[in-house]
Order: sequence, then structure tokens, then C-alpha cells
Amino acid sequence: MDLLQFTDFGKIAAIANDLGINEIVIAKDFSEKELEELKKEIPKQKLKFFTCKVLEKTDAKALKRFRGKADFVAVKGSTVQLNKFAVASKVDFLLQPIDSGKLRFDTAIARVAMQNNVRVCFLFSEFLEAKPFQRALMLKNAFMVSKLARKFGCSLQVFSGATSEWEMRHERGLQNFLKSLEEKK
Repeated sequence: MDLLQFTDFGKIAAIANDLGINEIVIAKDFSEKELEELKKEIPKQKLKFFTCKVLEKTDAKALKRFRGKADFVAVKGSTVQLNKFAVASKVDFLLQPIDSGKLRFDTAIARVAMQNNVRVCFLFSEFLEAKPFQRALMLKNAFMVSKLARKFGCSLQVFSGATSEWEMRHERGLQNFLKSLEEKK
């Protein structure tokens, strides 16, 4: 399974087939109308597609509104408040709970994520797009999140998070990236 942030079904299908990906999650900050249109297109595809509503702010009304409409609900965790909101609200995915700044994921968030079965996910495309110094800081923060996730038994996952077909990655490569974060020093 891979999570993508674009909807060009033709390009996705061609590359997913080459990469051996059989399930795709399309994740965006959809409006209700966009989500309905996307759901009409999905049955026409050969691959198995899922939809994921991505929230970028603490909006409990939107969360409630989209919980039954989209297959998954995710929160893009760019602040401590968003990370706490995501795990407390029992969303399916907490996407990219880090950036190149201060670590915004702590033991309390990890504990609640484990209790509420929230998957903590890194988006590989964000590491690709970062400048070298920012990437180093992001990797340091990702290592710390990985360490906390292992300690508290959180589910940790890496998706390509591709915004174009060129950013799609083979699942084995993504798993190797995750394993590198779990290496003990």
C-alpha cells in the first residue's frame, strides 16, 4: 500500500504496476464535492484505490463530516497541537509529525497514539524535497519519533507521499528507509 497526493490515475496505474504496488491511498484535503467525484472514478480503475481526507488544522467538524465519507482520515502533524488532536481524535494516520525544527512528538503523543491505534507515518517525498541541512534535522527528528514509537508500541509506517509520478517509490525501498531509522547506535 502506498499513499499518494495526486490523482492522475493513468500515470499512477502504469508506475504502480512496475513498482508492484497493488493498493493506493489518494490523500488530499478534499472538499466533499471533490471526494464524491473521485469516488465515482475509482471503480473504473484496475488497481485498488482508497481515499483519505487530510486535515491540516484542528477541525473536529470536518473530521466528523468526513469520517464516514472517506476510507481514511489523516492529520498532517506540523505542530504539537495538531499531533495531539490527531491521536486524541483516533484518526487513521498521523502524517509527517516532524519537520526540520524542534521535535513536536513526545511520550504523551506516542502513548495516546498506541492506545488509539493511530498509525504514525512519514512521507518520503518530504525528505526528498528538503534542503540538505533541513533533511539532516528531519532525519534526526524522524529517528527520535521512531525511537519513541518503538518504546510505546506505536504503529510506524513510511509512504512515498508522492506529489507526482516521479516521486513514487517501491515498497521495499520505503521499508529499508524505516529500518534505517530503527537502527540502534
